[in-house]
Amino acid sequence: MRKLISNMPNIVSQEMRKKDRNNFTNLYVYAIDSAKTVRVDDGISIDDKNVYVHIANPASVISKDSIIYIDAHTRLNDQLLLFHPDLCEELSLKPTPDAKYKLVVTVVLPYDSTTMTMSSLKHASVVLGYISTDKIFNITADNAEMIISKRDANDELVKLFELSNKFHLVNRKDQPGKSQLIVEVMMDHANTFLRKLMASIGFKGAFNFTSPLRLFVQYKAQIQLVHYLRKEIMNLAGLATATTRSEIKPAMRMK
Repeated sequence: MRKLISNMPNIVSQEMRKKDRNNFTNLYVYAIDSAKTVRVDDGISIDDKNVYVHIANPASVISKDSIIYIDAHTRLNDQLLLFHPDLCEELSLKPTPDAKYKLVVTVVLPYDSTTMTMSSLKHASVVLGYISTDKIFNITADNAEMIISKRDANDELVKLFELSNKFHLVNRKDQPGKSQLIVEVMMDHANTFLRKLMASIGFKGAFNFTSPLRLFVQYKAQIQLVHYLRKEIMNLAGLATATTRSEIKPAMRMK
């Protein structure tokens, strides 16, 4: 396996891998997880208009024709994905020394900044993108709780908590921790959108999509999603030049 990894194309040094992707390098990305986590599958960003759920994108690097995919397919079940730790670290949203960017599948979730409420999922979209490793914050739940507790209105984690808490108060009765609430609400929004979207294009499966480095079934689902995204990209002139948040063009919406 180490020989396979050493021969894998470097996903950062090859600039062509960023072609036709949205540039999210102006966004700070918050990956709330355990300090020991290597398979960091997802992170969250926010600006004045949207919440962005960034998902690690192994399907854009490891295709169904690759030896690594075939090996995993023959020896693993759908509940487990044992990529080599070095490869997981390279593909995950955990900053690595030589990586300037991380490839992602990003779900764009609009919200109303006046009322601080999430918009309908019919306005959500999903795109291929890349984020800057310099702006990824891998933080523990405890550290996130401390930041949120300071209640700085300009802090992005505080804004994410306010959005999540308003949705939570309407839809649930239990009370998870503040950082856990952000992850649960935003990942649920992203997964619900992706399930409905994939169903609309004929993909069958009622599972989640935000752990493609942990579960083989989610990695396989992402391969299908990336295939359709690339087909849509071919029909959207100018997507590759989108460099600011206001220029983001949706690759796929629910029909």
